[in-house]
Amino acid sequence: FQAHDEKNAAAFFITRLLESMLDALKRLRRSEDRDRLRLSGWECHHYMTAN
Repeated sequence: FQAHDEKNAAAFFITRLLESMLDALKRLRRSEDRDRLRLSGWECHHYMTAN
């Protein structure tokens, strides 16, 4: 019975860990997208002024 509880606790912990990692990845990707948008905007502006 105790081993079963420990297994549940481990599963819960792993699930929480995965969820927090996914959240971190989402935040990271969001900031990367912001940087990419800013970069592409700058590239468009540079291209327009260069030509």
